Amino acid sequence: MDFQTQDDFSLTNNNSPNRLVLALSSKHFTEINIVMSHQTGGSRIPKVNPIALHTYIKQNISQSEMITNMRHTGQGKVLFTTSDPICAAQLLTLTKLLDTSISATVIWENITLTCKQQHRSQN
Repeated sequence: MDFQTQDDFSLTNNNSPNRLVLALSSKHFTEINIVMSHQTGGSRIPKVNPIALHTYIKQNISQSEMITNMRHTGQGKVLFTTSDPICAAQLLTLTKLLDTSISATVIWENITLTCKQQHRSQN
C-alpha cells in the first residue's frame, strides 16, 4: 500500500524537500524506513565500505545523527531507519549514493506512528 498525504502525493524523491518536510513533519513517527535502490531497475547498489557510506551520509544529510540504522539488504538496496521526519525528507531527496544514481522511497508497511491522544473535558 502506498501512503498518500492529504495533498495526495507519494512521498518519494520526486518531490521537493519543502513539500516532503511539510508532509512528514505534521506527523509523529517512532520509526521511518527509507529504502534506496539502484535507479536502473534490475541493478544492485554496490556494497561499499560502511565508513565511506557513513561519511558520505554525514556530509550530505544535516540530520544524519538521527539515523538509527543504515545497512545493505539482500536485494542490493540500502535501508535507512530514522524517527526524524526532516532526516527522512533529506534522505528522500538524494539522487546519488556515492557514485551510484539511486531512487529513494519510504517503506510504509514497516512504519510506526506515534499517535497523540487528546482528552476532551466533559461539560
